[in-house]
Amino acid sequence: GFNYHFANVTNKGECLVTEVDCVAKNCGINDNSTNNNLTTCHNGARCLRINHYGRDCKGPMMTDVNGCKSLAFGCDISSKSSGYSYTFTLDNIGSAMLVDCKANSGKVSVTDGNLYVDTIDGDIENTTVVINI
Repeated sequence: GFNYHFANVTNKGECLVTEVDCVAKNCGINDNSTNNNLTTCHNGARCLRINHYGRDCKGPMMTDVNGCKSLAFGCDISSKSSGYSYTFTLDNIGSAMLVDCKANSGKVSVTDGNLYVDTIDGDIENTTVVINI
């Protein structure tokens, strides 16, 4: 999978992760941990994912934490996860937007922030604000 950390950067909001047509499969499926992801951003980075395709991991599939600002467009991570399809821990300063994305029955989970949604195939739970655009 893909995993981005920016622990030693002064202005983490200037960090931009871009994934276009990326594929991740079988992340940690033979591991005892349940925290293996297809793609993850940390430390308040900005994350842009276009047409990310992922299958089979042992943990949430797409996870952005610590106040990231994330946009997922046309992503398909709709099969076999031991956690949620999309998980965002936004720490009151981040936001996430899902446009034309697919999620498995594990749903979408958001903590402490705003989730913007336009056409998602899947369920949303654990969020205080959902805005359809």
